[in-house]
Amino acid sequence: MSGIWRDDLSIEADWRAPLASVGLANLGALLDLDLGEVVQATRGREVRRISLPGRAGQLYVKRVAAPSLPQRVRTLARGRARLAGAEGEAAALLHLRGLGISAARPIAWGARRSFGAAGEGVLVTEAASGEDLSRVLATASYRERRALLEDGAALLARMHAHDLFHEVRPRDLIASLASATGERLTLIDRDPKNVLRHLAKGDPRSGLICLARCDYLSRRAGLRLSGVERWRFLRSYLARLPGAPPFAESARLIALRLALELARHRADPALVREFGALEA
Repeated sequence: MSGIWRDDLSIEADWRAPLASVGLANLGALLDLDLGEVVQATRGREVRRISLPGRAGQLYVKRVAAPSLPQRVRTLARGRARLAGAEGEAAALLHLRGLGISAARPIAWGARRSFGAAGEGVLVTEAASGEDLSRVLATASYRERRALLEDGAALLARMHAHDLFHEVRPRDLIASLASATGERLTLIDRDPKNVLRHLAKGDPRSGLICLARCDYLSRRAGLRLSGVERWRFLRSYLARLPGAPPFAESARLIALRLALELARHRADPALVREFGALEA
């Protein structure tokens, strides 16, 4: 395609030949893919796990539906045409990897465009070795569980130190206790919609607010930590976050934010006002 309508697809150099050998070196083929196993299917997106002949490891192919017309207009108005959908997620993962943060490696990404705005898109990443963090924690020994939680605290602290305030859920992290690289956790999902853009950059309190949001989402996902584990997690996080407030102040802020998240979830305006005033 050319002109007003076109297909954009970027492929990492070492994956061009392998994808071309199975006819997946163009956007249309990836969007029409009917191979492999569907591992996630929600409204507007589907994730498949596939293997390529003669190539070790597996790939995840995420297909993202076209945004609505109002969403496209907002994206163009904000000058974020290349930071939306699958392309935006690829950019986020590449940025994290460039900062030395363990994240899935994108090998191909692109979208169908009309009038400069991205329509349906695709993101292909190398599959990280391991399992969902929640599953690994459920069967891990005391020492393994402690090491994984410390790694999770360190990963979030590194992101927040770079003013990257992302919602991170247990399902977004792949854990491997036998990692050859020493990195036990890998971030695999970075939807641009899950970035908390309202938080102020350069303020350690923003990191704590984001941490409370991640804690709330983890609780809703069924991840439960003991009081000691939560204490150690926060200690480990604060030790790696430059300019972090003292432990007692940080713990109070997180507790208030958790209460506020719960009030919002229950749609209780009185609680929202109460905890909002306390936080201020």
